[in-house]
Amino acid sequence: MEKKPNEKALKRRMLAAALGVTLSFSAFTGAAVLAMPQISVDTSRADNYDGGRLPAGLDASYYTLPQDTNAISSRNAEASLPEKYDLRDRGLVTDTRDQDPWGVCWSFGNTSSIESNAVLNGAGSASTLDYSEHYMAWFSFQPYQGEGYSYKSVRDDKNMVDFGGNRQMATADTTAWSGPISEEKAPYTDSNGTLDENGDWSLESSLREETAEVHVQNVDYLPETGIFTGTDVDEDGSTYKTGYSFDENALKAVKTALMENGVLDVSYYSAVYLPGQTAENTPIFNTTTHAQYSPRNVSANHEVSIVGWDDTYGVENFSTTPPGPGAWIVKNSWGLGSEENKSVDKDGYFYISYYDQTISEFTSYQVDVPEDGLFSYDNNYQYDFLGYKSFYSILPSENSIGGKAANVFTVEKDEILTAVSAVTVDVNSTVEVEIYKLADGADLSSAGEAVSKVTSCPAYGGFHTITLDTPVELKAGERFAVVETITGSSGGYLPIEVGYSGVFELGAGALQTIAKVEPGQSYIYSKEEDGQWLWTDLAELPKIPVDDEESMNYGNVMIKAYTEDKDATSVSLAVESFDQEGNSLGSQTITDFSTPAVLPSGTQQIALTNSVENGTVSLRVNGEAYTEGTVISSDSVVTLDIVSQPRGNNSAQYTLGFKAAEVVSDDAENGSSVTTETTAHQANGTAAKGNVLTGIQENPQSAVAASIVVLAAALGAGCIYRRRKLR
Repeated sequence: MEKKPNEKALKRRMLAAALGVTLSFSAFTGAAVLAMPQISVDTSRADNYDGGRLPAGLDASYYTLPQDTNAISSRNAEASLPEKYDLRDRGLVTDTRDQDPWGVCWSFGNTSSIESNAVLNGAGSASTLDYSEHYMAWFSFQPYQGEGYSYKSVRDDKNMVDFGGNRQMATADTTAWSGPISEEKAPYTDSNGTLDENGDWSLESSLREETAEVHVQNVDYLPETGIFTGTDVDEDGSTYKTGYSFDENALKAVKTALMENGVLDVSYYSAVYLPGQTAENTPIFNTTTHAQYSPRNVSANHEVSIVGWDDTYGVENFSTTPPGPGAWIVKNSWGLGSEENKSVDKDGYFYISYYDQTISEFTSYQVDVPEDGLFSYDNNYQYDFLGYKSFYSILPSENSIGGKAANVFTVEKDEILTAVSAVTVDVNSTVEVEIYKLADGADLSSAGEAVSKVTSCPAYGGFHTITLDTPVELKAGERFAVVETITGSSGGYLPIEVGYSGVFELGAGALQTIAKVEPGQSYIYSKEEDGQWLWTDLAELPKIPVDDEESMNYGNVMIKAYTEDKDATSVSLAVESFDQEGNSLGSQTITDFSTPAVLPSGTQQIALTNSVENGTVSLRVNGEAYTEGTVISSDSVVTLDIVSQPRGNNSAQYTLGFKAAEVVSDDAENGSSVTTETTAHQANGTAAKGNVLTGIQENPQSAVAASIVVLAAALGAGCIYRRRKLR
């Protein structure tokens, strides 16, 4: 992760100036444009590239705790925190890796956190589980569905894996369920199986379609332990933060997240950029104790993995004395330590003081591990394949309070919507979710009443999966809208992708960030100058010119919808009828339990046998368990309990009642009789109801004794949803 020149910093500063930090649409005309509020966009972070870690699209200070209230999430306030804690002692840390020869620390750091949480949730053991860092580093630079990064090489080696990255890039791809895949499928080597820098490190595009080993469903961007109140400019023109103070509450939050969810990804400034480089004692790093403390803020250039902490780690271990004891235990991605590699100990670890002023972006991943081959969700409806990757980010603002963002999706088959995603910036934000079904041709302005609502309060900024209190059944081809109102301490937030037609040249190559949106996909609900609120299709908004050649544009709203496939369960019931003497009158198979079925004339007894595909059925007669094939009275109350498989989301209970029809007149000449309905018995304490039936009786034996028995089914408890929590 050698430091690379920032060749287009000047042009990006000009871009920031041209945007004026706040984008205003007053220069354009038309209702669609006027409906768009003024939206602040952060552009400054694109200027601070330094090493293998790319700058974030949004400054990490947005994710920290409000200092005026010293607030901390209630889930951490009473946490019992030991003075020492090491996830290695609990078997939750995968083996030390080596990123040599490329600057892909960001992929190793984020993957390590994902692996740890996967182990915690039963995906495998820490000694054997290994996800591909190469996959993340390569495909993060491959456009998907026309969105993402378009990479242009400016060096002969063609190795875009050396471009660098950050947690936003890892979040964007993994929450789109693009990876992780196993190391075996995409090993960290070139195509010849070597570490040759001049080799071919590209991966086959077909790997993009590999099923992810786990699904990343939550990513917490944890509070910053270092609080800064000012900025200054160094002699080389780089900006650094000043006015440092340490936040004890943030420390508790980070520790608790590590205990709850496993290894954390984190960024910091390293004076040594790559494994194998000569490391000597410096004012910020002690090679004897393998301990770092920087008393001055510098932009982070490296990502690593926090596996634990030690409150008693003494100040004497650092080259420069920190304000107090205590350090994070950190796994690096530089292999094992040696006489030549003094930046880590023999196991590949080192310490960072709690008070290091370069440490930032504590990140916790939480994954969904398949159980019996099933994830919690079968389908991920999404448009935002640039998402977090953009170097530009929409800022929360007072102007956007009350604004809504929405995505409209069309379901592919019979499915059940059980959860949605949300992106937040502030700690303790409020996310109000509304789900609407849309008729053909209808838009959000005529959506009607919401079919499901839920309010969630994510403790931290980041990416969240929000489970619906009321799941929504959807038929194949049905359109539905997910609408979100997000509010935090910084104001309202509209999670929208931002693309830029210009090119970033950052040493290892050049990037273009592509955001696209099609009509009818993404909307915002915002206030016009006259105070009227209006839905606007983001596809109708014009591009924002930056200069004669380049422009910015809005993409999709960053909202995903998670559905379960509805079980395709098939149940049939074979009913054999018997007369008073026990003679069989034949059998019939019933598959529709919602309509009456006619049994042969003279039926006094019946025997039942069921058949089921993708499920199980249990029968009860008069409340008692029934053995299939047993002969029972035709006036028995029969209950079918159907449990669908594999998810149990199409289960039902049916109560089968019987009706008898008595012959009230006899036409001997025509050989038929006319019948009228009488109630034979009651089902579940309620008289069975239905239409008057007319039966044709062949060869009637008696004008009063003959009867027709009708089997009728009524839906009892209805669908039983069995939603699986993320494991």
